[in-house]
Amino acid sequence: MAKKQRERLLNGIPLGFTGAIRLLPLVWRYGQLSYHLLRDSRVSWGAKVSLVTGLALVFGPWDLLPASLPVIGEISDFLLLLVVVQIFLHFVPQPVVDEHIERLGLHGQVRVLLRAE
Repeated sequence: MAKKQRERLLNGIPLGFTGAIRLLPLVWRYGQLSYHLLRDSRVSWGAKVSLVTGLALVFGPWDLLPASLPVIGEISDFLLLLVVVQIFLHFVPQPVVDEHIERLGLHGQVRVLLRAE
């Protein structure tokens, strides 16, 4: 039983290559939402710059956790990408995010974890 628990990360998503494959639909949904928010004039330039900077970090030639590290190195870019998007969503006004989630039909499929209270 303990071995099975060690093989899992992030709400039941397995580690390693299989985990990365299972994260792809989630990355796609957040990508859709981020793209539409980038095009929205109600989103501040500061928020847009933070997303673009974070994406440059993820897709740039730098590797924070090399893939040679067992397990976590293989999915670190996916996880970092999701963190970058969550930070971006934190800086976007909540009604704007909610409007885009509804418009794209992503209600229940994406969550904004870092909401300002």
